[in-house]
Amino acid sequence: MPYEGINQRYAVLSAIMRGEAPIKDHKGQIDKTLWNCLERCWSMNPEDRPGALWLQLKITQHMTSQKHGQIITSLKGLQPLQLVQVSEDKQVASFELNSNGTYLAASCFPGVSPGDNAITIWRIEAGMVSLFHTCPCDVAIVSWSRSGDKLLVRRSKSIEVWGIEASKMVLKYKGSHSGLDSNTTWLPRGDTIASVVENGILLQHLISPWSYCITVPVRPMQVTFTPDNNRMLVVGKNMHPKLPEDGISLVVFSSDSPEFKGTLPLTKYPNQVITSEVEEQILVTFTDSPAELWQMESVNVDGSENVGFIRLHTYVVFKPGDVQWNNVQFGGKGDQFVIGLSSGGEIHIWDRASAVHLHSIEVTNIDMSWDLKLISVSQNDTSADSPIFALIHSSNVITLWGVEKSAGVVTRE
Repeated sequence: MPYEGINQRYAVLSAIMRGEAPIKDHKGQIDKTLWNCLERCWSMNPEDRPGALWLQLKITQHMTSQKHGQIITSLKGLQPLQLVQVSEDKQVASFELNSNGTYLAASCFPGVSPGDNAITIWRIEAGMVSLFHTCPCDVAIVSWSRSGDKLLVRRSKSIEVWGIEASKMVLKYKGSHSGLDSNTTWLPRGDTIASVVENGILLQHLISPWSYCITVPVRPMQVTFTPDNNRMLVVGKNMHPKLPEDGISLVVFSSDSPEFKGTLPLTKYPNQVITSEVEEQILVTFTDSPAELWQMESVNVDGSENVGFIRLHTYVVFKPGDVQWNNVQFGGKGDQFVIGLSSGGEIHIWDRASAVHLHSIEVTNIDMSWDLKLISVSQNDTSADSPIFALIHSSNVITLWGVEKSAGVVTRE
């Protein structure tokens, strides 16, 4: 407390009248930044004392700085754990970590021996990677469910879903339509997938044998859902009377009907629209410009509840041209981070809520014989532990990054 060591009230009043400010406590319980704020508040000249807004700003900045300092310390501990050689002669078509960083799946384009193509799944335990399962397939795109225990496999002529049961992969569902020609995604809750089709969005439940198509008043190109499954966000060419003609928009509908809820006009076609797990925020990424964070808010229009958009942040670095903006995503538990991939071989990490650039990780300086040109990144996002990154390189090598250092190379065979 101020005037520590002075026990009599009149002595404190006497010190104030003499213009004597409190002496900083010798125990170091108040850091320099906060103490400077206190000293300004104690100025004998009223004009030198800060206002409430100034104090709020300084204290908020100080608390944010302390939080970032702890995060940065944690991020600086990330290092390569293990390298996984996916294939010797085939290029990786798709790969993804599941949400809690316990499984990694990858698929390849046809190589010298097309019949040998396979989807490969590895288990990750204590930062170490071990082969878990392989299954033959043609070209495929893989995607884990939000729960992390089901894998969506989009083949050239079918869609399959595999589940992890009793330490093995079990085929749960198989559909006949093409999964490569359309945008197909998991709904955040339940066992339902959504696919972009010519006239709308096709919803398919994987356990109960039902499916239905929602016709939407745009020509759909991408689809995603809010975490509560209540809203469906569709990127498409405008065909709705409330939208500008021949433009691209992000349109919000109810998940179970084509009821129009709101729109965000876009100046160009986005690479991805990603919904956050918190605060009804969305990340919109583009090829040639920084990613943008938007807030969805309920607005009342003519007595009905619609959705409006407010742009919160753009995520930039000191050399914006050095970032492959199509590789930007949320990361960390509760979508704490926004993660971007640099063409120069760096992972850039921002604080989602403030857009502060926290850290960059150099990932290409690894003493191995392969050409380690970085082309894509995946990251776990529900684990309470430090984040894990899986990085795919042009040499078909996946590098797993985490907080415990170990050596080794794992091949598929």
